[in-house]
Parts: sequence; structure tokens; C-alpha cells
Amino acid sequence: MIPFKGRTIDRERVVKVYRNLHAHSPEEKWSIQQDGKVVAHAESLVLSGVEFKVSQKGRQRVLRERVKNVHAFLIGKLSCSDRAEAVASSGGSKVIYNPYHCGTFITYEGGFPVSFSHEVFLTSEGVFVCDYIRGDGALETS
Repeated sequence: MIPFKGRTIDRERVVKVYRNLHAHSPEEKWSIQQDGKVVAHAESLVLSGVEFKVSQKGRQRVLRERVKNVHAFLIGKLSCSDRAEAVASSGGSKVIYNPYHCGTFITYEGGFPVSFSHEVFLTSEGVFVCDYIRGDGALETS
């Protein structure tokens, strides 16, 4: 994890994470926000108690203007980051978001809406979960 502008993360509080669309290096793949400010960047990390959130107003702007903007977040607490790559490669479910195809995060296989996960693994290859709550409230496990 690389601190941004000398800022620090309060690990006891929730963070918002999004894919950095303007990353200059792999270490900057994910941007981490707290109190509305970017506090760090990371190549991989683990979040717990994660809500998958899409701003529909931001999505509508993307659809209207055909220009990307940050409007989809993973909201949760930072956890131990050294397991992210191992879990992703061992068979967690991949979660994707594409504003042009769907208004929510969905599983790569099956296209099930994802609203919450107990633990999320963000890597250079994407977002992975071992369990998740679908949009209809059903719990799924990988």
C-alpha cells in the first residue's frame, strides 16, 4: 500500500475503494478513500464487511456522456492484504462492474447481482469473493 500525499488510514474506520482509472503503475491499481479524500493506493488488498455500491446518478452521467467517472465503490474495513492474490487464484468468484451493461456489480459467471460480501479480495486481476449476498438477499458461497 502506498500512502497518498502523506495521508494515513484509520484502520478502525470504513474506507471506500475504487479502481484507479488513471493508474501510472500496478501499485496504484486501487484507490482508497477515507473522509472523501484519497489516502492510499494499492495493487492488492482485502476488505471485510463489504457493501458494493453504485451511484446511479454517476452511472447515468457515464451513459449520457460516454466518459468514465468514479461512481462505483466497495465500502468496508481494511483487512490483512497478503492473502488477496492467493484467494483470487484459488477459486473465489470474480465480481465485475460495467456501467454500459448493468447498474450493479455482478458475478462474472452467472451474472448474479452482488450487494454484500463478508470478505473481498482486490487484486491486479480484479475483485474476488468467497461468499456474497445477491441482490435478492440470498447467500451464495464459492
